[in-house]
Amino acid sequence: MSASAAVLQELTAAVTDCRDAFRGGLKGLDPVVRDPVERGFQARIDRALGKPMLGEVAPHLLTGMFNAREDSFLGFVGPWMDIYTATVLADDGIDGQNPATNAEVLVTSMLLLQRGQSGIYRAMPVSGNASLLFDGFFAEAAQAVLVEFQRRARVTSYTEKDIDHLGRKVALLKLCATCILIADGQEVSGELLVPIEWLATGMQLLDDITDWEEDLSAGNFTPLLSQTIRFVEARPVAWDHQDHLQGIAAIVLSGSLEQCIERAIAQLQKVAALPNLKHGSIAERLLDAIIRENPYWGSITQAGLFF
Repeated sequence: MSASAAVLQELTAAVTDCRDAFRGGLKGLDPVVRDPVERGFQARIDRALGKPMLGEVAPHLLTGMFNAREDSFLGFVGPWMDIYTATVLADDGIDGQNPATNAEVLVTSMLLLQRGQSGIYRAMPVSGNASLLFDGFFAEAAQAVLVEFQRRARVTSYTEKDIDHLGRKVALLKLCATCILIADGQEVSGELLVPIEWLATGMQLLDDITDWEEDLSAGNFTPLLSQTIRFVEARPVAWDHQDHLQGIAAIVLSGSLEQCIERAIAQLQKVAALPNLKHGSIAERLLDAIIRENPYWGSITQAGLFF
């Protein structure tokens, strides 16, 4: 087991609590809403193959990044998981098929998103500047889902502009951090939350490497895949997209893998150098493990978040 996987394994009990809180909150919903949410949530867990999902560990990473109390997020775990799950279910409704035919999942996810926002306002004293930031990040997350829907429906070629997968995740993490800082009694500002963009970018780039085959099948045009395919299409060779070894060879020979790793580590090193990063926290130890592993292909595929 890699060092990063070992750190994440420490969160097994916390991840279970997150899932139980989320499922418990679904019990009072109408089956028309509850059933597709439960199916989609379980499908996500199955796809994660034992890895924790971003929404389940994000609070632990962010409390360490901002030196907040370990229990500062306990009051909004349920609503936070509503919001996170809503956006990933929408993501699943968009990927791998014609989004227009998957209206049930998309509509249900938006209802869940609204429930999460209301739940956080009930659970926490969000007001003033913090309220403006919270509402702004919530709107950004919802808008990012819409943008992904529009681009996924439009893009038909790997040579078109890469789809931006970061907008939703950055907005979600900033929303979660805002709640943590409020619960911890800290001031919240847009400038304070900038390092979240570094964290999200670094983790997303590593995730792009881990999930390149799934992304390729689903038509997710990550920078890694777009650069690789442009490299292949510029040469008089045939590439079987279903051939695993050909895919790895193309990613390596194009320089996409090396560049992706270098960019990811550079972003995570900036987070690791934050002066307020809590010593001994999950965030510090996970970042240190990923950076020290200098992730080779094998390390990345065995560890990390299901992002």
